[in-house]
Amino acid sequence: MEELIKHHRPHILSVETQFVEKNVQSALKLGMARGAAIISAKRQGMPVYEYAPTKVKSAVVGNGRASKHQVQSMVKLLLKLE
Repeated sequence: MEELIKHHRPHILSVETQFVEKNVQSALKLGMARGAAIISAKRQGMPVYEYAPTKVKSAVVGNGRASKHQVQSMVKLLLKLE
């Protein structure tokens, strides 16, 4: 993570708050990945902001209950990716 931060030089880190419905193993792995990202950002002096998944989806797609496919399609469109 620190190498990615150094390479791309973002100004802030935004992460989704963690939501787990069923799979505890997924929750643990997600928590570790989020922790690594947050620690790496903080070590670089970068501010970290957390947002609920529904807020992110609403901001990107306009619907807090959007599917992952809808979010992916809109991100591709907004960032002009293939």
